[in-house]
Amino acid sequence: MRLAAPDAKSILAGTLLTSASEPVLKDRLIRIRGGLIESVEPMPAAPPEASNEAQVIDARDKVVIPGLVNAHCHHTEAFQRSLRDRVPFELWLPERRAIEDILDPGYEDLLAANHIALLENLKHGTTTVLHHLSRRGAIDLQEIRACIDAAERIGLRTFIAPSVADAGWHHVVPAHEMSAAAREELDRLGQALELVAAGPATVKGVVAPSSPHTCTDDFLSRCLAMAEERDLLMHTHFLETRAEAMQRTGTGETTVERAVRLGLLRSDTSLAHAVHLTDRELDVLKENQSAVVHNPCSNAKLGSGLARIREMLDRGITVALGSDGGDTSDGYSMFDQMKMAAVMRRCSEPDFNTWITATECLAMATTGGAQALGLRAGRIAPGHLADICILKPGTRMWPAADLAQALVYSENGSSVDTMLVGGDVVLENGESPRIDEAALGRQAGELAERVERARSERAAHKLTPEIADRLQAAELEYREAASMPRK
Repeated sequence: MRLAAPDAKSILAGTLLTSASEPVLKDRLIRIRGGLIESVEPMPAAPPEASNEAQVIDARDKVVIPGLVNAHCHHTEAFQRSLRDRVPFELWLPERRAIEDILDPGYEDLLAANHIALLENLKHGTTTVLHHLSRRGAIDLQEIRACIDAAERIGLRTFIAPSVADAGWHHVVPAHEMSAAAREELDRLGQALELVAAGPATVKGVVAPSSPHTCTDDFLSRCLAMAEERDLLMHTHFLETRAEAMQRTGTGETTVERAVRLGLLRSDTSLAHAVHLTDRELDVLKENQSAVVHNPCSNAKLGSGLARIREMLDRGITVALGSDGGDTSDGYSMFDQMKMAAVMRRCSEPDFNTWITATECLAMATTGGAQALGLRAGRIAPGHLADICILKPGTRMWPAADLAQALVYSENGSSVDTMLVGGDVVLENGESPRIDEAALGRQAGELAERVERARSERAAHKLTPEIADRLQAAELEYREAASMPRK
């Protein structure tokens, strides 16, 4: 029986994994109050019953784990889910942008895309996401409003990180002063962050320059100052591709050297991808306590490279996991990311003692993500956020003799039954009580038709074969140069 319970809840947990590194517990009572976990106790002989003061969730035949954290994703890429294949990042990006420009989504479209991405996250065990908005053009406050409204409706804990930049792609990173247009963009960023701050408590803003190589020194410095003034996290794409790894400033600085000089690398900065790093650069990340958000499915699909996760973990660098977007990972399931993170390097790494374990991947998706986002979450323990995932028994989990390995290698999210964010139930019996999924499905169908028309229109103005060949040659050049030893 479910009664009104605005604050207190109890979960009767038959099987409980309090964190990735702890042993599985049986028959535990989890008490929740004020959005936090109050206690984890052995199950009493007479378990509590629902009352006017407290709700009781009976999970005695289920598995209870910490909610997963998606520390880097792009919701509006849901528009173009699985639209491209066999293209590297430098070819993928202009295609994605061109189709989005033609589509020209309005508030309702943007709301639908956010609903789709957030709902998929939720139904696959995720309680927290960082949404790095990366649409073409200036910050659109209408889109910020759609992100806030969707996050509030679905109920996920959401970090909204509007992507900003003031320079294009160059072989040499520009260091000139930013333009008047860039100053206007920073003003809009300030307005966007104020809009987010006025939203629900579960939604927070993040200062998120797109990437160091698309920002001038002046622009990056202003972003850092804004984050400090507002006490916000920093987030950015970082050395995702070989092309980015080869970029230098006019004085020959590498991306990492420039980031250190400008103060970008710090304990409240998270770096999405961070694929192409030398040993010394990894040491610099550790020294500055910056977190890395590993996006294994996206890195693999776009051919961006193999991130050096073992070396990061061995150094004690905080590593989180991200899904990236709907047209790079093609989905927002952290179960997909955990499995790919575990197996991605095994065929190229003969020393199996260095392979990433299931426990390490589960930690990246829970405590790693929580640390990267400055949350006391990722484990079920007193004082931590009551962000909890409950999975029902089923063929994906049977017999699950080793729960952590079953979650990473066997589960795909289909067993997710109930989700709590800050103690609030936001998913019941695998369904969201807050949104009409049938109506959302109809919206998705209409969007698919419009995207297909946009793709057809784009095809009439597609890159010429000469330009495509030149870009392919550049990609091969980057790959060859990247294979050379770097100091």
